[in-house]
Amino acid sequence: MAKENNKKGWRPGRNLLTLILVFLILLVITLLIYIPTTIVSNYKAGHVEYFQDVSSVTDIANVYNKDEITYYDNSSDYKEWNIKLEAYQYTDVYEGLFNADDYNKRVETKETDSDGNETTSVKYENEFSGDKINFSITISLPEEKTDLSDYQTISSNYVIYAGLSTATNWIADHSVYSSTIKFTSNNITSSKTLTGKTITCKASYPAKRTICWPVVKNVDSPDVYLYLYYKDSKGYSHQAVIRYEYKEYMTENTIGAIVNPH
Repeated sequence: MAKENNKKGWRPGRNLLTLILVFLILLVITLLIYIPTTIVSNYKAGHVEYFQDVSSVTDIANVYNKDEITYYDNSSDYKEWNIKLEAYQYTDVYEGLFNADDYNKRVETKETDSDGNETTSVKYENEFSGDKINFSITISLPEEKTDLSDYQTISSNYVIYAGLSTATNWIADHSVYSSTIKFTSNNITSSKTLTGKTITCKASYPAKRTICWPVVKNVDSPDVYLYLYYKDSKGYSHQAVIRYEYKEYMTENTIGAIVNPH
């Protein structure tokens, strides 16, 4: 009877193929842990909120309540007031392609009080003094309204409090205009333009931050957020935040613009 030749297939053991397979498995596991962990860490390092520095703006700080804010991602959706927000001047401090990895380091400090309550404070190390945007703003009545009978004054003759902020995630640009912008009844009915409202960004645009090497997140320009506070005729307060993109607040009359690297 002919003797059958039994060919043995590959089996794990002390051989080169096994070592390569083990190495590849460990590499895949490492990447599966490293990549999402790094992305989350870098996102957190660059995460900010609009008006997170509002405590430094006295009058707005007294009324600001993020739980009562109605947020408008598109400025065209806001109808309560006619608003014209324009950049009079954009000053780019130009630093090539701004690398947020070198600036605005987010540092969290956790503290526990005597009752065991834990609080987290956030500060930023090596903050950067970046691009400056000088705004003008006009707020007037919508066409269907002829007077301010639907509103109460907040204090003195002021009908609206307004504020300006930048908040760009990944690169930790969190800036706020240092004073409350106040509109009197005459400012509104006469459509007076208030000028000279300058925000200093904490980045030079365009900007970037490493997501997970070698992948980089590029940010071309800053969005600007307008905060509004007013009271209706019954004394109920209303708060809104409206987002404006770069292409919306930049006009043909704006002096300067973002300098793009060549």
